[in-house]
Amino acid sequence: MRLVDVPKALGSRTYATEDTLGFQVDDDSCPWNQGTYELTGGPSGAVCKPTMKTPDLMLSAETLAVPYLGGFSFTPLARAGRVEERTRGALRRADAMLATQLKPWSPVLC
Repeated sequence: MRLVDVPKALGSRTYATEDTLGFQVDDDSCPWNQGTYELTGGPSGAVCKPTMKTPDLMLSAETLAVPYLGGFSFTPLARAGRVEERTRGALRRADAMLATQLKPWSPVLC
């Protein structure tokens, strides 16, 4: 899975904690996703927009889809070399912000 519209997807959900994070997204398949985005969100909603600020995390659109859905948090993805932490503590903050009790499930992939 991948996020096809990063700012719309990130801005369309709620988050476990209030925070603001910057993501630099790489996407060879959907070049309109390439860029740096600032996500400000919490339990009541979120806004995600392009920014020129230095990103807290760098990753691909495919990798971003994993914590977006609640499959894995950012920290194990960083250990696997799929996320680069650019701001100290950003992995911990992102893990807390995107935490969810529901895990992705598909009856087709069981």
